[in-house]
Amino acid sequence: MLDLTENPKLVSTLITSAFSHIDIEHIVSNMIGLYFFGYNIGRIFGPEYLLRLFLAGAMGGSVF
Repeated sequence: MLDLTENPKLVSTLITSAFSHIDIEHIVSNMIGLYFFGYNIGRIFGPEYLLRLFLAGAMGGSVF
């Protein structure tokens, strides 16, 4: 489990780690998936819901 008690500034890495990628294929495949999946989610539930879902996924992926 992630320990944020030593340095509370590490909270920002929970979100910024979602923007780091290994290589160009990784970021391209993520962008294509986000384009098709995100378009439908944003159209059905709205852009605010899509942003919240993305941030929750980014933070959840960083913790686990």
